[in-house]
Amino acid sequence: MKYLVYFINISLLAIIPLNIITAHPDVEMTAAKKEVKKLNSVYVESHTSKEPVKIEEPQEEVVKKEESEKKVEFIAPAIPIENKHEGIDITNIPTEKPTIQESNLTGLEVYTGTMSGYGPDCYGCSGLVAYRGIDVRNNIYYNDSEYGRVRIVAGDRQIPFGTILKVESNRLPTQNVIVLDRGGDIGFNGIFLFDLLFDSQASARNFGIAKNTTFTVLRKGF
Repeated sequence: MKYLVYFINISLLAIIPLNIITAHPDVEMTAAKKEVKKLNSVYVESHTSKEPVKIEEPQEEVVKKEESEKKVEFIAPAIPIENKHEGIDITNIPTEKPTIQESNLTGLEVYTGTMSGYGPDCYGCSGLVAYRGIDVRNNIYYNDSEYGRVRIVAGDRQIPFGTILKVESNRLPTQNVIVLDRGGDIGFNGIFLFDLLFDSQASARNFGIAKNTTFTVLRKGF
């Protein structure tokens, strides 16, 4: 009996520490399970958020995108000088607004403005005038049935072909001319009012321009 009681007491002493040892892992496992559950909850919340996730672009792509979006300024090309006035410096010529008045003698217009010159061999010229393509490479005059031999000039498009003008300038003797040609720089809104035809571009270059030239209309058109 004495040994039986002793054995029971020893058994009880052995069971108590065993329960303590086996209970400790359960506590740790429970805490670990709680942490995993907590982490899973945070992961789910972060991936189900309605806020958009910002994805950073690579630095090289950002630079290329910025360069492609830069605006390129357009630089207008320089406007070339009218071919008929090749060799004549017209860049510093002050604009002389032409005047128009009525002639006391003929009752037609009198124009006052700058006259320039050109040759049939000027750069880009064909040697033919606008009126009926008359060849002026060897003849800068026109034989008019009413006014005889008159020199050819280029004038504004509003002035009809065949118009006879009396030209008065301090650069040339007074003479009659006929409008048979046109020009890009010629006219009421151009740089020059009329363009006088010379036998060559070299002669026109030597002439240059004549300011304050008076053009009296003697006949308007043919």
